[in-house]
Amino acid sequence: GIGVDSTGSAYVAGYTSSWDFPLTRAVQGSFRGVFDAFLAKLNPSGVGFAYSTLLGGLGSDAAHSLAVDAIGQAFLAGQTQSSDFPLAAAVQPN
Repeated sequence: GIGVDSTGSAYVAGYTSSWDFPLTRAVQGSFRGVFDAFLAKLNPSGVGFAYSTLLGGLGSDAAHSLAVDAIGQAFLAGQTQSSDFPLAAAVQPN
């Protein structure tokens, strides 16, 4: 998934199996599974990351689509096969 906010920053989401995925200000600082989802925000100039992070558990996790709202919040949709997928305030935690 790809999105752009009102400042011109680009957002990219997907999945990776890379153990050395480039991380900047990451929420999840290491690769954990078969595939992990990722979210990266590029600076408006397109040079460098404002942030990039992985998201996943011990199974396969992927982000397939992305939306960015007017204040620069990124929303991901995807899939997980991880019983230990990191959740916060989930409506359905299992």
